[in-house]
Amino acid sequence: MGLRVSKGQSIAVRAFLSVLCLGVACFGAGCDGNDQSSEYIPENGAKIGASVADVMKDWLEDPDVPAAQRAVLERVAATGDMESLDYEQSWAQYRQCMTDLGYREIKLQKYPSGLYIEALHLAGTARQESKYEEDRAQCTAEHVEYVQAAYAMLAGNPNLYEDADEAVVDCLHRENLVAADYTASSFAEESARGEEDDYSFDIRDMKARSCLASNGHLTAFIGDDVEERLW
Repeated sequence: MGLRVSKGQSIAVRAFLSVLCLGVACFGAGCDGNDQSSEYIPENGAKIGASVADVMKDWLEDPDVPAAQRAVLERVAATGDMESLDYEQSWAQYRQCMTDLGYREIKLQKYPSGLYIEALHLAGTARQESKYEEDRAQCTAEHVEYVQAAYAMLAGNPNLYEDADEAVVDCLHRENLVAADYTASSFAEESARGEEDDYSFDIRDMKARSCLASNGHLTAFIGDDVEERLW
């Protein structure tokens, strides 16, 4: 799965999980700032659900949701929010699952919203990388898949936009990181070019990176502090 979140409620969980993978957008120099505004009217206001509770109930229809994650989703459906303890425990269980499988360390990048994304790691052999992908998928599905999707939605897409670009831009506006006339179309054009200096906001700003990561974009830069050594 690529860096871009696909559109549509039916693949919401898999879309959010794209940020757990090791596909990375790497960038160079910094970007210019803008006059900023938190006011934003979306070009496409379609929603994945009428409320957080509705989205959680839809996900809970999946009979394969593991029991521990199901309990978390049920609490989110009831309260409209996620307890930090639930999120921390899910990631702790993922880390334990991976270390039990023999990995030296599992490090997490924490964003200002509280969102965790597994750090990049120093490359291993082809066999090591293949096994890592299998193990990561197994531990993710068992411990953190749905919990991560729910937390990412709450942190980065609280207005429940179906269009991932709308969700990113809404988040950027809420953080006062872009100009009042910045739209999802603006973001789509800039991200399609893919170079750091093509963006009209500071792509290195951790709040901006949080908006991106919460909605299926993983940005990484040479010199980021957090890096795993798996073997």
